[in-house]
Amino acid sequence: MLAFLGLREEQLPEIVLPGSIVGHLTEEAAASFGLSTRTALCIGGIDLSCGAVGVGNVRPGGFSDVTGTALCTVTMTDHIVLDPAGGMPCYCSAVPGLYMVHAYASGGISLRWMRDLFHGTFSYDQMDLLAADCPPGAEGLLSLPHFIGSGPPDLCPDMKGMLIGLTAAHTEKHLARSLMEGVAMILCRVLEATEALAPVSDRILCLGGGAKSPVWCQIKADATGREVVTTADSENAGCLGAAILAGAAAGIFPDIETAAGQLVREAAHYLPDPEKRGLYRDLYRRYQQLMQCLLPVFQQTGQTG
Repeated sequence: MLAFLGLREEQLPEIVLPGSIVGHLTEEAAASFGLSTRTALCIGGIDLSCGAVGVGNVRPGGFSDVTGTALCTVTMTDHIVLDPAGGMPCYCSAVPGLYMVHAYASGGISLRWMRDLFHGTFSYDQMDLLAADCPPGAEGLLSLPHFIGSGPPDLCPDMKGMLIGLTAAHTEKHLARSLMEGVAMILCRVLEATEALAPVSDRILCLGGGAKSPVWCQIKADATGREVVTTADSENAGCLGAAILAGAAAGIFPDIETAAGQLVREAAHYLPDPEKRGLYRDLYRRYQQLMQCLLPVFQQTGQTG
């Protein structure tokens, strides 16, 4: 790779584990931030890995879901997981000795599209109320909310969003509910693909803007059959995760797991409703059938331009 890029190894920075102290602030930096030159510099991690730590996803099997513009999931493992099908990627996590099976897809961008479609008539809170007023299954309206392509394990950058079963009887409330349920179907698909490779907890730790929606969290719980848990100030979970790494590196806490146990506070718990399980199994079956039919079409479109 280096030869291809025309780089020498000595031009690159040293690789160290997340949570490692690599130096202290220079005098100039300390003056700029109003800090002491004795302030240690600690290596953090990418946003997803820090967010996982910030909601307490620090043990093998832990599963966290970030629903912002995109839906991103992290499953912790104690070993490198290589998917024989090449569908699910595996990354270094922010916890030394652990790795993360990671997937991504369209998430909150679908609700942003709806907000913009109606010229800001509905806020996100109002869309929550609309979805709550609509029966599960959105009376036959199913969305494939792949607004930015589909991610692992059904990777197709050229995939597009679709509404299936739209009739003149459907209204704004059906659209809001269908978009939320469509993202939940993607979450079901990711869980299914992940569980084929590694153990997954029966709890989903949610963070990001989507975690503020009680309706969406309940839909995810009902669709997956798992408890969905949000944490206090989950939108800033990435910052808390980075602080936990620094606290453990500085010796304030003995390790990352202990720090997370003391600093992460669970807020709301959403338990799956057994009466809705059958409906969402059928909805997921429809989603899978549609994806199997449509993926080859968009994959071919991408190849031919």
